[in-house]
Amino acid sequence: MKATFAYSSGSPVFIIPGNSDDLSRIFGGTYLKQQNAWMYPAYPPLLEKVQNDFQILGISYDNLAQEYLSGLKPYDQFLSEVRREPPLGPYPNYPYQEEGIAELLYNYRWLLRWDMGTGKTKVVVETLNKLRCKSLIIGPVISLSNWVNELRVNSNDTLRTIVLTGTTRQKKIETLRKAIDENYDVLLTTYETARLYGNTLLSPTVTKAIKHSRLPIPTVVQKLLLGLTVNDALGVIESYQKLVPLIQIRKHVSTLTRDLCLFDFPYETIVLDESHRIKNIRSKRTKAVMELCKKAPRRYFLTGTITLGNPLDLYPQLNALTKYACPEHYHAYKLRFCDISPFNEHVITGYKNMHILSQRINSISSEKRIDECVDLPELRDIDINFELTSDQLRDYNSLVCHADLDFGEFGILKDLNGGVRLNKLLQICSGFLYVQNTIAKQICDTCEHVMDCVVSDIQPGTKRCARYEELKGLIKTHTLRYPVNPKLTALEDLLEDLLENPEEKVVIWTNLDAEMDDIATLLRTKGHSYVRIDGSTTSNSESLVKIFNEDTTCRVYLGQESTGISINLVSARYAVYYSRSWSLDHWLQSRAREYRIGQTRKTVVYRLCAKQSVEVQQLLALDAKQDVAKMLTEKVNCAVCDRYKNCLENNIAPWSSGCVYQSKVRRETVTPEVMKSWK
Repeated sequence: MKATFAYSSGSPVFIIPGNSDDLSRIFGGTYLKQQNAWMYPAYPPLLEKVQNDFQILGISYDNLAQEYLSGLKPYDQFLSEVRREPPLGPYPNYPYQEEGIAELLYNYRWLLRWDMGTGKTKVVVETLNKLRCKSLIIGPVISLSNWVNELRVNSNDTLRTIVLTGTTRQKKIETLRKAIDENYDVLLTTYETARLYGNTLLSPTVTKAIKHSRLPIPTVVQKLLLGLTVNDALGVIESYQKLVPLIQIRKHVSTLTRDLCLFDFPYETIVLDESHRIKNIRSKRTKAVMELCKKAPRRYFLTGTITLGNPLDLYPQLNALTKYACPEHYHAYKLRFCDISPFNEHVITGYKNMHILSQRINSISSEKRIDECVDLPELRDIDINFELTSDQLRDYNSLVCHADLDFGEFGILKDLNGGVRLNKLLQICSGFLYVQNTIAKQICDTCEHVMDCVVSDIQPGTKRCARYEELKGLIKTHTLRYPVNPKLTALEDLLEDLLENPEEKVVIWTNLDAEMDDIATLLRTKGHSYVRIDGSTTSNSESLVKIFNEDTTCRVYLGQESTGISINLVSARYAVYYSRSWSLDHWLQSRAREYRIGQTRKTVVYRLCAKQSVEVQQLLALDAKQDVAKMLTEKVNCAVCDRYKNCLENNIAPWSSGCVYQSKVRRETVTPEVMKSWK
């Protein structure tokens, strides 16, 4: 039995005719029913496993396969060539970066699990310089400007790059058409754009019309149409033109779908920056990106935090990188690596077989830690604690003990749920509270639709509200500030010391708009020049970062923690965390903006924290690299518990035997005799 060589969608594969049971046991096998043959991956990093199985079964290679294998370069040869040839750009590569370039050139599918600040972007650009094939790069919106700069500098302007941006659909389609017609080398886009313009599937309106139509469409045609791309669907419809109703559907399809999509760009390599953005298997974003990955023979994923502890986050990433890393369907994968509650299949009680999952990841990835790669100076964390005022303590304790709060003229909020409650506690620590006016509730009291809204959980003033147009301009969020804000005072004192030296710069990370407004007012009052990066200014982040790094008069970088991605702030060695979000990913990303390649001075991170507050537990969890966002669901009580540090150190799970909270709720039993007395 001999294996021959071929290409399948641009990927090298082995083909073995027949349907023997032995062939089904070879790693990575896919049965081709029409050809009555088995297909196997013939490219690294999967090639070795396939060859081992071939050897066990005594399968040899024909001339085509032998010629391919003899011409396949080993990893060491790629590495020696990378070290011998100087990079196109002005910056030399570190030894570990040379290893990363060789890994990407040698392996068709590879995951760089490198820390933020290790230069993953440069490694990819150097790889694309050598491959010289068309590439699609998908990343967070704030990282696009960094990618453009890295591609320009490190390719010496030899890779023609275009960014798929635009405020309207028409502008994006025009940009995409330009990328295709003018033969650009690299197309850059965001995950959100990939979700919307990944592939021209039939629109939901058309799908629903086909599914529920009473038109005489044969069942076989309906099955062919549902889920197909537009071009394929039109081809099926053309074959059944004798059915007049199908022509009507054809017109409907043509008017409701896009004429171009990302899939039309002829890319051979796809790069996912921050690949953990596709961790939710059910999201439309994940599904669209996974479909885009299927087209590319070479797939490279970059992330410093592949998962925040949940193995289910890994399935979409591994499956999109190569389906052979996760041969199981999602449900079988979940059963293999998760312990499921016997009472509810949606509740995960623990994880198992992690050694198997670790082996899979290690076989298709490399890991680099920044302290192992680069000789960086010391990084030190310093906590600055302050006490809340009596007014803040009054409201804080009311939220902790009673889960309600009196907002005066804005009414009383009762029975606040876990997520809202924790966020309100953090707002109090920062010296303010967000509240909404009560005018919507007054209108709802006399509205004829109020019962329908209660049943359907429709919030007043939202788009599902029957009186949306009337209410959308009336509902306003107000910011109530406390007379004294000790956190802002602590920041003022700290900045006075840090900025005393005219050559020093400071990065301030915060979370909410009201906090940024307070800090901006303080900076203006003190006469400190600054740049502000929040959700409304991310499109200008490149120019603002450049001003901060190069303008000696600009002393402060004020940014929302969520925007701390793919930017370089090594001109500052001081960072201040005024507040933090509930995301571990945001925390790790923002910390790597200063402590990265290029930093030559000791880096100090100051963390403002209210004494005996939820901020203490927040920092404990972040230091332990636990996803603080879990507090919004399963660990709400932990966030306000004074024993949280002990549980964290001893790995005591919420509501377990060592937890102070009871797993069972006491309920009074009503006897039949008592029920009779009610009548």
